[in-house]
Amino acid sequence: MTDTLSQSPTSADVVPVPEFPAQGTMTIDERARDLAERAGHIRNRSSLVNGDAAEIQHDAFRIQLDTLTAHLARQDPPELLDQLSGLGFAWRDIARMRSVCRSVRYDVGGPASFQTARTVG
Repeated sequence: MTDTLSQSPTSADVVPVPEFPAQGTMTIDERARDLAERAGHIRNRSSLVNGDAAEIQHDAFRIQLDTLTAHLARQDPPELLDQLSGLGFAWRDIARMRSVCRSVRYDVGGPASFQTARTVG
């Protein structure tokens, strides 16, 4: 399995590590500047890693949603509508969200194709 972070063009590995001077004799100003540069570098790397992690999480949620939608689309529309009703959704709200015309709203018990089920799901 490949490492997703290393494939990303914004991964932390893309950001070059700055060279820091030896810790020998430095003035307070030089030491403060050195620490500020190090902190900035760490913040940049963590920001890139955070962005990559968020992208991976969104991809995972999309896959879960697609899988659940495909599963629900295989159910009969009346059964699916009963489940949604059990969750507190009213048919008029479901119909409005799916842009179902008024004549179809009262014909829920009719035969359904896979495409109709996918539309309701």
